[in-house]
Amino acid sequence: MPDSSESKYTSKETSLDRKSSETLTKLKLLFEPRSVAFIGASNDPEKWGFRILANLVDGGYQGKIYPVNPRKGEILGWQVYASVADIPETPDMAVIVVPPQHVAGAVRECVAKKIQAGVVITAGFAETGNEKLEQEFVDVARKGGMVLVGPNSQGIMNTEARLYPQMPPLFPKPGNIAIVSQSGNIVGTTSRHLTIRGFGCSKCISSGNEADLYTEDYIEYLANDPQTKVILSYLEGVKDGRRFIEIAREASKKKPIVVLKSGDTDAGAKAAKSHTSALAGSDAVYQAVFQQTGIVRVRTIYEMLDAALAFLCYPLPRGRRVGIVAAGGGWAVLATDACAKLGLDVVTLPPETIKELDSFMPAWW
Repeated sequence: MPDSSESKYTSKETSLDRKSSETLTKLKLLFEPRSVAFIGASNDPEKWGFRILANLVDGGYQGKIYPVNPRKGEILGWQVYASVADIPETPDMAVIVVPPQHVAGAVRECVAKKIQAGVVITAGFAETGNEKLEQEFVDVARKGGMVLVGPNSQGIMNTEARLYPQMPPLFPKPGNIAIVSQSGNIVGTTSRHLTIRGFGCSKCISSGNEADLYTEDYIEYLANDPQTKVILSYLEGVKDGRRFIEIAREASKKKPIVVLKSGDTDAGAKAAKSHTSALAGSDAVYQAVFQQTGIVRVRTIYEMLDAALAFLCYPLPRGRRVGIVAAGGGWAVLATDACAKLGLDVVTLPPETIKELDSFMPAWW
């Protein structure tokens, strides 16, 4: 797991240098905005500047929307402003959907307007080798006190606020499961499967390249979010290892954190680098970190969903002691092996417990 000092994609000021309270306050603006500046709004239904804005509108967001495009006019019933400076108030957050070479300028406009949080949907940065262009807008944001999701993000959602500024037209119902993913497609797939199973989401974040905000920033926020009961994360890599460990250890004391970690082979690590510029690191190190911090690691999307629903529907155990009741000896042995591998203590049921079970179990149990 790489340290912040090892990542050439990390600004001179890392997320570790910020006070957590300041970041959490700005993340609250991001997820609960009273108004949104939409930079790069378009009237062309084929462009993301239209589609994402349409999702924001169609999702039922009740706050003010300020589309920004030099051509002005009107889009989806909202007045368009020529620049961020022309907006009559300071929006709580901004969605940025402009070509890569214009992102730094858009962030500069947001900082000048004192906007404190934003989502950069635009791709074409470190994941394609364009680290310098990415670093340019990150430096502008950090100097101006603005936090950013992305770039190369598919967006965010807060179901309770009906906030859906994201690429896919998905509007899951409110629930208590949050998703933080370095892959936007996995956010969509996971939220769809939760919907199929009859469950909703609280908040979802497609974190993209994590040029500014990292996975652990979102985990810290969600650990303190009353709407969220379980945190799911798809992880390709971590840029600030020490801070990830510190935050995960504290967050897992409050809520279950379930992680699907990819890039655990050389080929997978290479794919992760080209996908979101993630630094994969040693899988053995990640496994040790997960065990030390209380994170539950899973290997498939389906296992992640099952774990999430189990944590949501059943109370957390008070300790490591486990009793096993099985329909046959073989199943009991397999269950015992599984518990031992997870560091759980399988205990012999005391006579009074067996007597109680006898009162309602079949005679052959």
